[in-house]
Amino acid sequence: MKRTLPPRQPTYYQLIKRKYQAPTESNFRTRLRRANELLAPCPRPALMQKFFGKGEDTDSPKRGIRGDPTTWIVYSDGSLSAEGAASYGFTIHQKDLSIYNGSGRLRPAEVFDAKATGALKGLKATLNLLGLAARDIIVYLDNLTAAIGLQGTPSNSSQAVFIKFQALVASYRAI
Repeated sequence: MKRTLPPRQPTYYQLIKRKYQAPTESNFRTRLRRANELLAPCPRPALMQKFFGKGEDTDSPKRGIRGDPTTWIVYSDGSLSAEGAASYGFTIHQKDLSIYNGSGRLRPAEVFDAKATGALKGLKATLNLLGLAARDIIVYLDNLTAAIGLQGTPSNSSQAVFIKFQALVASYRAI
């Protein structure tokens, strides 16, 4: 009779499912790695720094609520439909009068992008309508992150919209 050894038990690392294991360095050149080797290295875009002060424009909403005829107010919002389409809307008011409304639909996008785009389109429409009739323009949003991005700290999601909005604000302030 011959004695045999018991079968070797698997080590603890081998018992862990492959997708939960720490990735190991592989020298296998996939299509993605080969394509990456062909591209020249490029710097990441620099995010714009915020340029507004802590107490800047704190009294503007109070004047707008009182109904100053030289203040135009843009109310903007974005939403996501049940089908997944993002859309935006805005309305422009002077005193108690609704002057102009606008809306649109975005290609595949998030609600955040729709809110930022609605503010941009509302500001563009206001600047096209107003000429020199308004002294102040106030844009109201219901999303704090979008409002902060429009004021000068853009997120990665809608950075182009934020930069366009900030350029319009800068050009209006220069008049």
